[in-house]
Amino acid sequence: MERNVISVVIPSHHAHKTINKTLQSVYSSSLKVVVIAVEDGILDQTSDILNHYSDIIHLAHHPAKGASSARNLGLQQVSTQYVMFLDADDLICPRLLEHACVSLRDSEADLCLSSWSFHDQRKPYGAIKFPLNGLDNRARILQWLSNICYPPCSVVWRTESIRILGGWNEQISYNDDADLMLRALLAGYSVAVSQRGCGYYVQHHTPHRLSRSSADIADVSNRHLYQMVINELPGLSQPDAQQVLGEFCYEQVRRQYRAGRSQSAHDWLMRARQHGFKGHRGTLAHRVLVRLLGLPLKERLAGLRDSHPWLRHRFG
Repeated sequence: MERNVISVVIPSHHAHKTINKTLQSVYSSSLKVVVIAVEDGILDQTSDILNHYSDIIHLAHHPAKGASSARNLGLQQVSTQYVMFLDADDLICPRLLEHACVSLRDSEADLCLSSWSFHDQRKPYGAIKFPLNGLDNRARILQWLSNICYPPCSVVWRTESIRILGGWNEQISYNDDADLMLRALLAGYSVAVSQRGCGYYVQHHTPHRLSRSSADIADVSNRHLYQMVINELPGLSQPDAQQVLGEFCYEQVRRQYRAGRSQSAHDWLMRARQHGFKGHRGTLAHRVLVRLLGLPLKERLAGLRDSHPWLRHRFG
């Protein structure tokens, strides 16, 4: 395979503590990679770190415009056949890009899903999640809504395909990767799979982590994703789609009650019931507590627990 075949676009925001490790993982690739780093706001010492790498294409937004805007700015500079968008705290193993590019070349697909692992910096590396072959786009959409998804550190795109799609949606700041993937799948994009190599989605514990977005921002994004699927999913009325959509809505109920947003939680619960969702989904402890306390109080108590730095957990 040609060595100059892929670019990696790295948006950064308060990333001076993590970006060097991310860059080292990219430069360890078995392919020669064009690296495009986009600072979303000049906020820290990130530029000093980037200056140590003579071949990086260094761009910047000032003031900050958001991660999706930074990715789109980087995409404008891509001249290679393939591109990955890698967050400034995530990592890739040395041969992930090579195997993904080979899969794209051989299949002529629009994007390639690779294996990945979740890594909380306070815990050991999680189990590797392998993408499945043989699924159609409808099945992948339902999987994504069920939280069987692939972060940007495990997805390689054909550059022309993502440009035709319109790039990243700059109107949402949470779940923008889900928006991009669902748009691609709903548009009929072809998907290749590589189970060789691994991307590492790193969860760090700082106030700047996007997954700490406020409940109202998350709600806006999830309403957008829900409406997009409702409007365009093939076979929407089939039982499998109704079950997944009901469960997706119920998860938003829990999130919104946890944040004290009762009206939004009620709206999501009505949607869940419209899809035939009954009862309560979750662990046995969750179901028992809901029966004893009611769902609003149970989730409010869970929110108080999560606000404690030693008890906080990743919402699932």
